[in-house]
Amino acid sequence: MLPGILLLFALGGFLLASLDKTFSLLGIGVAVACLFLAGTSLSTASQLANSLQSFVKRPARVEVWGVGLAPSADAVFEIESIFALGAGLLIYLRSTPEGPASQLKVAQPLSATVVDGRLEIGGAAYISWRGKKLARAVDKKTPALTLVTLA
Repeated sequence: MLPGILLLFALGGFLLASLDKTFSLLGIGVAVACLFLAGTSLSTASQLANSLQSFVKRPARVEVWGVGLAPSADAVFEIESIFALGAGLLIYLRSTPEGPASQLKVAQPLSATVVDGRLEIGGAAYISWRGKKLARAVDKKTPALTLVTLA
């Protein structure tokens, strides 16, 4: 439903841009923004983010390409928020209760399974932690991301 409405607004933006040169930039801007939001709502990442909302505010262990995230391999994080932006899944994790939340980005997640508080993403274009891309595993069978909630 929402993607359809956004696509209608995008069409309206393009129509405005083509009919009135005074508002052409505004029309194109509205159209592009609506197309981006429609694409986000239809993405695998968006569907995955919706199914992971029960993980928010829970402690979890996280592995990327088979390696635990810094500060240590057995670190426990609190999941601050999970949402999609474009084809990316954004997970904000907090390593200490008062510390800042850090971004874990999974670009174009593939073959994800969610079972009993466990998320496993089989593949991804790339994964970044705190703005830096993480090295892929040598073994192609290693999941891109494994996130297990605790308690």
